[in-house]
Amino acid sequence: MVRFDLNAADVAATATNVVISEGGVANVVLSGPDGLLPLSDTELLVVENGFAGAGLNRVVRVTLDAQ
Repeated sequence: MVRFDLNAADVAATATNVVISEGGVANVVLSGPDGLLPLSDTELLVVENGFAGAGLNRVVRVTLDAQ
């Protein structure tokens, strides 16, 4: 995942790689995310519809760790 500073004059120059973690487990793979809601600078609420496979309907809070 990549983070951008949308307030910067050159948004593309602000690209920063981030690792997604859930419950202390790093490198979480998102499977068909339908919605992302920022909760803070480092947390997102993600809704997945299960399109990528059975049992993948979920709403998760993920933490973005800057690297």
